[in-house]
Amino acid sequence: METKHTPGPWATIGASIVNAENRNTVAFAVERDGDSATQDANARLIAAAPELLKELDRLLSAVMQNSDADQTELGLKPFIRPALAAIAKATGA
Repeated sequence: METKHTPGPWATIGASIVNAENRNTVAFAVERDGDSATQDANARLIAAAPELLKELDRLLSAVMQNSDADQTELGLKPFIRPALAAIAKATGA
């Protein structure tokens, strides 16, 4: 999957999300009315985004390699379309 966002891994410094390699700021997880615990939790979630996207894509690719019968038998079919939609939302596709 080709990415257009700042490549991960990302890390957090307080409510700032930084590129883990060069420490350049990627984003801020500041919620106007949020307390510091909420801002830190938002920062951790945002910092995990590149890895979450990569692993969801890998998992979905593995699932889609199985036959429709296998996907149905494993109960995975209802999860495929929402996973594809989440990837499209994250990548702008």
